Amino acid sequence: VPAVNRELKALEAAGADYIQIDEPSAAIVAGDVHIAEYIKMFNACVEGVKAKIAYHICFGNLMSRPRGKRTYRPLFPHVLEAKCQQFVFEYANREMAEIDLWKEVGVDRDVACGVVDVKSFYMETPEDVAERLRLCAKYVPIERLSAIPDCGFFPVPRWVAAEKIKRLVAGTKLFRTEVGIE
Repeated sequence: VPAVNRELKALEAAGADYIQIDEPSAAIVAGDVHIAEYIKMFNACVEGVKAKIAYHICFGNLMSRPRGKRTYRPLFPHVLEAKCQQFVFEYANREMAEIDLWKEVGVDRDVACGVVDVKSFYMETPEDVAERLRLCAKYVPIERLSAIPDCGFFPVPRWVAAEKIKRLVAGTKLFRTEVGIE
C-alpha cells in the first residue's frame, strides 16, 4: 500500500488529473471478508491523492481468458465504499450480464462500462456498441456513463485493437446522436 500510494502521489505531482487503478483480483476472490479487505486496501492506496480516481475491476486477462466465476454481485455493497469517482467494469465479454446491478444499488459516481470485448476476435459493429450503450443507459444515468473496452488490449494483435477502437468510437457517436448529445 505505501508503495502504490507514493506512486499515485508522484503521478499526480507530475500532472496526472485522472488515474485508473486496475484490480483484477477482487472480483475473483469470493467472500465478504476478502472484498471488505480489498476495499480497505484500495482506500489506503488512494489516501491523499487529489486526482480523479477510477477503480477498474475485472476478471483477469490471462492470454485473453478471464478467470473466476465472473460475477460482480459479491462485491456489492462493499465496493460502494471505495474512495473513487468512477467505477470501470467489464460487461461486453459477459453479454452485458449484471449491468442491472447499478439499478439496485443506485449510481452516485461515474460508471465506465465495457461495451467492446477484448477477449475475443469478434468484431462488434457500431450498431452493437450503440445497442449495448442503450442497455447501459437504462441503469446508469447518461451523464455518468462512459463507453470503454472491457480491459486493455495487450493480449490481442494491434490490428484487432485498432479496429475495435474504431468501432467503439463509431458506436458511441451513433448512440450520442440517438440521445441528442453532440
